[in-house]
Amino acid sequence: MEFARVRCALRSDLDRIQVIDSHDHTESLESVQSAENRLFRTLSRSFVKNDLLNTGVTASRWVAAIDKDAVGWAGFKRYMDLCRNTAYFRCFLVAVRDLLEIDVHEITDENWERVSLALAQASRQPDWYDYVLRRSGNIDSVLWDQMYGEAAWPTIDNSLFLPVQRFDKFGDICSSQYRPAFYRDYGVDPTTIADVLDAVDAVVHRACEEGTAAVKIAAAYFRGIRLKECSRAEASRIFSKSPRDIAYSELLAFQDFVYSHVIEQCIFHDLPIQIHTGMLSTSGFLHNGYPLYLEELLWRYPEAKFVLLHASFPFTSQATAIAARHSNVYVDGSWLPILCPSAYRNTLREWLDVLSIERILAWGGDALRVEMTYGSLVLAKDAIADVLAEKVAEREITQQEAGQIADRLLRENLRELFKTDDVKSRRRRGGRTMQQRTERVA
Repeated sequence: MEFARVRCALRSDLDRIQVIDSHDHTESLESVQSAENRLFRTLSRSFVKNDLLNTGVTASRWVAAIDKDAVGWAGFKRYMDLCRNTAYFRCFLVAVRDLLEIDVHEITDENWERVSLALAQASRQPDWYDYVLRRSGNIDSVLWDQMYGEAAWPTIDNSLFLPVQRFDKFGDICSSQYRPAFYRDYGVDPTTIADVLDAVDAVVHRACEEGTAAVKIAAAYFRGIRLKECSRAEASRIFSKSPRDIAYSELLAFQDFVYSHVIEQCIFHDLPIQIHTGMLSTSGFLHNGYPLYLEELLWRYPEAKFVLLHASFPFTSQATAIAARHSNVYVDGSWLPILCPSAYRNTLREWLDVLSIERILAWGGDALRVEMTYGSLVLAKDAIADVLAEKVAEREITQQEAGQIADRLLRENLRELFKTDDVKSRRRRGGRTMQQRTERVA
């Protein structure tokens, strides 16, 4: 019974930690409240949709379900029975039980409408995000991936959301269809490689001044994360060509050059670099996120701080091995608690056996909807309590040490790496909401 006692105590301790969310895509409350957020609209903005699509739900059925809940339930309930076992679905039910105070363990004919109406009513409340994230989740800060760019999210809460900037599109500047967008977004019509690099420098500098917590590289979704060396002369030669004459291999080389420059700027400004590794949430080749592809890059930039997002699942052991060999690599457990909780537990055990504690970032919600962020955090805390209680029961660590480790995993490591106190200070001084940011980088 030692395990049960310790586990219960640790689980209570975890709820008292002011958590820092390492990675999320939270929709602005303004965006959420622009539509009636009933059951199927909410599910359509979560990973539960992936499960349902995998059971055979069609895109047209989704459209009908979002427009009319009753139509959705009639067409969906047999598919829901097929995926009620998944972690995504469990995550959603945790949120329904805790946040809406509806005691459900499955969605049925008897309760689906009640759940749907409760979701719609709750999400209309002006303090819904504060209630879910701060008061229920005890979340202190969210590292917010600006996935769709600033224009998509009119407002964010500067005291809670700390932006993470993407630079992937800078590598596409040699593409004819992107150059007009580059001018629109940054006020620069680059004619030389120097113009491109100046724009990168200006955006990084401005981001740091306004309070950006990190930079994100999402190359796994469209080309893979093997980033090779490319000289400035070669990049300039490629950029000078007509876009229609640039071969795919040249485009990759140009992107490699731009990524390298972004990394150098991150070193200069002491910005951590998050890299999507492992599983993809949309179509694409799984091997594009294979973490061993990063080795050449890691050797080339020992001063950079690299964060391997999503534990590189299913390549978790490879990511652990890389972090063991490179002291500038941090492992990150975002998404994994709801992607595969059993793998999350095993990965936590592996990390604690192999890595120094300060390089483990245990949790990030990786969700669009705050309800799923909350559910993910609950599942993560359950897993962390299990793993640490096992170590206490096996006399590997004391209960006091387990509490200290938990605090590092969920808060202190992230606070130190991403300098969240300083970022918040900069956002209070000079950070602007997305609505206010109308200037262009010159």
